[in-house]
Amino acid sequence: EGLRELLVISDTSSSIKGGFSFEKSKVDQSKRFRVTSSSSAAIGKSTSIGFLLKYSEDKYAVSHKTYTQVDIGIMHIFSEKISFGTVLTDPGRASNEDPKITSGIQYNIFSNFDLILDGGFSYQKKPDENSFQRMALQLRVFDSLFLRSSRFHDKIQNTQGTSWGISWVGPKLSLDYAYRTSTNIDEDESFLYDKEKFIENSIALVLVF
Repeated sequence: EGLRELLVISDTSSSIKGGFSFEKSKVDQSKRFRVTSSSSAAIGKSTSIGFLLKYSEDKYAVSHKTYTQVDIGIMHIFSEKISFGTVLTDPGRASNEDPKITSGIQYNIFSNFDLILDGGFSYQKKPDENSFQRMALQLRVFDSLFLRSSRFHDKIQNTQGTSWGISWVGPKLSLDYAYRTSTNIDEDESFLYDKEKFIENSIALVLVF
């Protein structure tokens, strides 16, 4: 069993966007406390760049470690229908678990229907053996309700599975719920036993002041 709590405070009113987040999580015998600072800015008419500075404290059953990471991301909007982004996670390799590159594209197939594709790999290990892919479909209903469904295949975490979610977005208040089920790809390399399922539920509340 596990629990993760995340509080995010952000300001998007200035030319340089940014904020802070505070995270506490516990899964079995592992605990994490993390503070993250974020900032982003436009570097062109259709392109923006962003940075994350993360300080983490991880506690395990027999060990404890603290480390600081930097993530770098860039996003480009090609048109009203297509946008593309890339994130370089932990290029300083402060944590052996996190160094990877993720790229994604979002394509608006119809006015209310989007296709979202993500893929990436670990640049610290063999990329062909440590890659991941995700695909999602998003349907917008009545301009404020979003329905999502996705599949993923992650050789880094050695898990695969499906997820679905629903979001209601209002002018000052937003609510999100998501459900994900994971199983192992190779039982010899996974934290899951054969035929065991890992189920995650996520609830988010967004308030705009």
